[in-house]
Amino acid sequence: PMREIELMTAAVELFKARYPNDPGHFNSVYALGQLYRTQGDMPTAVKYFQAASQVFQQSGLQAYSDLGASYAWAAFCEMQLGWVDDALRDYEKGIELLRQHAGDVSIYTRIHLGLYGQALHQAGKLKQAHEYFDLVLTPEHIANPTAVQFDIAVYKAIGLHQEGKPQQALAVLEPYGKRAIDFGTRFVPNGVQYFALRARALALQGKIAAAKAELAHVAELPQFY
Repeated sequence: PMREIELMTAAVELFKARYPNDPGHFNSVYALGQLYRTQGDMPTAVKYFQAASQVFQQSGLQAYSDLGASYAWAAFCEMQLGWVDDALRDYEKGIELLRQHAGDVSIYTRIHLGLYGQALHQAGKLKQAHEYFDLVLTPEHIANPTAVQFDIAVYKAIGLHQEGKPQQALAVLEPYGKRAIDFGTRFVPNGVQYFALRARALALQGKIAAAKAELAHVAELPQFY
């Protein structure tokens, strides 16, 4: 990744010096934010996502869903850093732009609706959090689930467990059972959470054998992620 960061940094400097209003300037700054985010360097990622938003506004670009994604990813990183007020403010900006310009059917909008719900729940705004979770977990989407719904269902179930509602958490996770390994393989931490949450809920019902069976599925997920 360091080589990619070096190359993208060089691209940013080139666009800044010669083509400041070219869409590639925004794209390269935004890509640097993503590279640092995936490396776990959240403060630097925030810096580049914020810089990307500034470049967008200065360049007169029109792809506002891209601007929305930049605000939303900045918010995600801010939440990881514990900058809750900043995160919620940037999520609000990003979500508004994504819903307006990409629509709720967009996979990118749905991802950030779920992440915003998670941030709201962590901030203690429980009712609002579940409203955003449920924008993604509609009956139509649950009937034909994708990995996005799987991830958001896990986030909602975590919240329900924290609220002391394990039965409701189990119900939220139930529709994904047949494809849980497939969905969990895509993003292993959520796969592990899925089976751990189900095991915890079953154990609280006294169904120890069933809980152990759920935990055994964790071994079916990739061991190196």
